[in-house]
Amino acid sequence: MKSIVVILLTYLLLVAPCFAIGTFFFFLNNIRSENTNSDVYEIDYRGPETHNSRPPPETLHGKRPFIHHKTSAAGSAGAHVGGQMVFWCLKDCPIPESLNPGLVCANIKKSLEKKGYDGLLSIKAYYDKETFSDELFAKKYRDAGIDLIPVPAGGKTARDYKMMWDIVLCGVDNVKGIDFLVILKPVEPEFLLTLSYLEPRGYNVILASPDKEVASEFILRSVSSVWLSTSLLEQGDLDELSNIRITNFDDFNSPQELEALGTVRLKIELQSRRMKCGGTLQARAARLFLLKSTPLDKLPKKFKC
Repeated sequence: MKSIVVILLTYLLLVAPCFAIGTFFFFLNNIRSENTNSDVYEIDYRGPETHNSRPPPETLHGKRPFIHHKTSAAGSAGAHVGGQMVFWCLKDCPIPESLNPGLVCANIKKSLEKKGYDGLLSIKAYYDKETFSDELFAKKYRDAGIDLIPVPAGGKTARDYKMMWDIVLCGVDNVKGIDFLVILKPVEPEFLLTLSYLEPRGYNVILASPDKEVASEFILRSVSSVWLSTSLLEQGDLDELSNIRITNFDDFNSPQELEALGTVRLKIELQSRRMKCGGTLQARAARLFLLKSTPLDKLPKKFKC
C-alpha cells in the first residue's frame, strides 16, 4: 500500500506537471502555426554590436532574435513585434542595500539595451510575506513599475512553480514572440525543461543567477544565455557566464583536490554528466574523480542516474 502511495505522489509532483507543460506548448505551437498562415515573419538574428551576421537558430547563444512583421499582401516591413518579460524572484536575488527599485529597473533596462534588446519591458517580481513586512517598501516597487506577485506558503518550490506557470501562460498569450529574462538561483530540472521548450518556438530565454556555478552544460542547453544577476542588478553590467565544466581531469591528482570545488559545484558537474549527485562532499568528489581513469560511457550503472 505504501509503495502505491509513493508512486502516486511521485506522479503528481513530477510527471503530471511536465505532461501539463508539454500539452500547453503543443497547443501553443498550433496557435503559432495558425497565425503564421496569414502573416509572414522575417527573423533577423543580430549580435550585440553588429547587424550583419545571421546564424541559424540552433547557434543562437546570447544573440537576440529581432522579429519584423510583414503583411503577406503588401510585403512591406511593419513595426517591430515583441518585448521583454522579466520574471524575478526577490527572495533569491534581493535588491542591493545601496540601491532602490527604480535604480535597479534602470540597470536591468540598460543591460538589455547593451545586448540590443528593445521593445516594451515588463517586470514581475515574486515575493512572500517574509520579503515584504513593510507596505511602504513594497510601494516603492510598484511606483517603479514593478508588478509584485505574492506567492503562497511553500518556500522556494512554491515560488519556482508559480513563476514557471506564469512563464508558460505568458508564452501562450504572446504568440508572436517575446524575450524572457528569468532572475533566480539555480533551478530544478522541471523548471529548466519548461525554459527549454521556449527557444525552439521563437522565444529568447536568458537566465540570471547569483551563483557563478550556474553555467553548467546542463543549464546552458536549456536557455539562450546565462548572466550573473549581481552585476545585472547592481551596475547594469553584463557578466555573461561561460561553461565552467571541467574538461581536463589531469589537473587533479586526487579526490581531495576536487573537494576544493565545494558541494554545489560538484553537484552541477555530476548533474551535467547525468551521474548521481547526492551524498557528502567526499562522496561527490570521489565519484567525479572516477572520470580521470574511466570514460563516462564505461562507468558502472550504479554511478549514473
